[in-house]
Amino acid sequence: MAKTVFWVKNSTDFSLDTSWKTSTAGATTVPVSTDTIRWAEGSDEVQTGLSQSAVDTAEFWIKPGCSPRIGANGTPLEISCTGAFIYEADEGFVFLKAGSANIASLRCFSPRGQLYLVGGVIDGRIDVGSFLRITGDQSLSGNTLAVYKGAEVLVQYKADGTDPVFTQNGGFCRLERPTLTASITGGECVMAVEREAVACPAVTVKGDAKLTVLRGTITNLDAKEATGTIVLDGLVTITDSQFGPDVTVIRHKATVFTNTPTLYGNRSDAAGGPTWQFNGG
Repeated sequence: MAKTVFWVKNSTDFSLDTSWKTSTAGATTVPVSTDTIRWAEGSDEVQTGLSQSAVDTAEFWIKPGCSPRIGANGTPLEISCTGAFIYEADEGFVFLKAGSANIASLRCFSPRGQLYLVGGVIDGRIDVGSFLRITGDQSLSGNTLAVYKGAEVLVQYKADGTDPVFTQNGGFCRLERPTLTASITGGECVMAVEREAVACPAVTVKGDAKLTVLRGTITNLDAKEATGTIVLDGLVTITDSQFGPDVTVIRHKATVFTNTPTLYGNRSDAAGGPTWQFNGG
């Protein structure tokens, strides 16, 4: 029978019955498939019993008011969720790998905690408003990654089978994935791939967002409604592009516009389009 289980503070082993309690007075039990997990107390360091790949929980919620330190690089918590994995701890960290039945969705909104995704499959959305590292072992194939105000996100290199969809309306994100579709309406985004140039089919920039592209190709860059800054800082090729009158574009000499940009709006010093600045000669 499905039940809700709660972490017992001052415990250190995920796999022990005594590390968990239920709503029934005095009852202890390790989580099993279909259980709902609530982690709401303690600042325990948990490095034992984390290989739980076959356990498919209904939901896993690390709540405000606790600061656990779970797993490490190479020894993550490995578990599945038919619902959401929610990380809202006050502080601490979690190294997380989706188990054999995957994780349906993930929400990361911890004020000072750190979440590291190190493998497995997340089926749906990833919503983040705090510190998140998506390592090169974590697939984002077909996922939507949504970044909000307060986020500090690093997405490390991996070639995904299906392009992920990236949206950002605040915070900071450094993208090192070679392909994706992006909509950036706030915050600061840096596209930088060391091993393979960025190859984005479409990037839309709106509002006061800042976008920096260090290398690669964008098939279509839509900045008609942008009011911030776009930095094309190196070997960047833009096939088609649209610029409004309120955006500043800082262009490196190595940047190539395959087709003439389409300019919108009116400026006193030009027929339309952005404020242009140049670097690198």
